[in-house]
Amino acid sequence: MLIRLFALPVALLALALFLANFSALHPVTGG
Repeated sequence: MLIRLFALPVALLALALFLANFSALHPVTGG
């Protein structure tokens, strides 16, 4: 139960960091 509570924020944080790095590396898609 506790692991499931922490899994979502960690996954969202990892996804946000990935998208931030992706957009930074690709100015065409990142704007």
